[in-house]
Amino acid sequence: VAVDIKNETFGVCDANGKFIPESAHRRNNTYRKRAVPHCNPDKVRHIDADAVYCDGGWWVRHFGHLLCEGLNRTYPILDKKYRNCKYVFVLPGNDEIPSYSMEILNLLGIPRENIICAHDSISFNTLYVPTQATDLCAYSSREMADICRTIADNVPDDGEHYDKIYVSRLAMGARKIFGEERIQKIFENNGYHVIYPEQLSVARQISLMRHCKYLAGCAGTALHLALFMRPGG
Repeated sequence: VAVDIKNETFGVCDANGKFIPESAHRRNNTYRKRAVPHCNPDKVRHIDADAVYCDGGWWVRHFGHLLCEGLNRTYPILDKKYRNCKYVFVLPGNDEIPSYSMEILNLLGIPRENIICAHDSISFNTLYVPTQATDLCAYSSREMADICRTIADNVPDDGEHYDKIYVSRLAMGARKIFGEERIQKIFENNGYHVIYPEQLSVARQISLMRHCKYLAGCAGTALHLALFMRPGG
C-alpha cells in the first residue's frame, strides 16, 4: 500500500513497485487516478499478515460517503477465506477512522483488531484488491447489497418500529433546509414519525431503516440510510 502523506495520494503497488490500476478509486465510471509515489517494497514497513485493500480517503470520514463509497471493497469479509485478514483503510495524515465508521465495520463483521489505518506505506504477505462493489453515479452490485443486508441483520432489534419515517435536518444547525419546517409538518400530519439521525446511535438508525416501509426527507446524507431498508421499501 503506497501512501504519500504530503500529497494525500495512495494506491497499491505490486512486489516490483508497479502501480495496480484496480486500486484507483472509481466514480461515475472514471478512475480518479492521481499520482502515486513509486513504492519500493524493500523499504517500507512490513506487516506479517494477509490483508484486503479497502481504499480510503475523506469518504471514510463522511457518514454518507462511507455508506456509498467507503464500504466498496469490504465484501470479502463475507467469505470465510478472508475472515482473518487485516482490512486496510488509507487515511493520509494522522486521522483515525471515526467511531461511527468503526461501528458500521464491526456490524459488518470486521473486528477492530483487524482494521488497519494506513498513514504511510505498508507491505503485507499478500494484499487482495477487490473490485469496487459500487460506483457512485454509475452502478451497484449484488456484493453491495450483501454488505448492507449483513450490517442491517447484525443490528439488535430494539422492538421500536415505525412503518413511515421522515428524516429531518432541522437539528443540524448550519446545514438546515430553508422551509423544511412546513414540509416536515405535512409528513407528520400524514402519519410519519420524525427522527433526527444525528441524535441517534448508528445501530438505532439502521434498526429504524430496516423495519420501515416508507422513508422521506430532503436530499442529503440521511437518505443514504435507505441502503438498509428491506426490498420493496
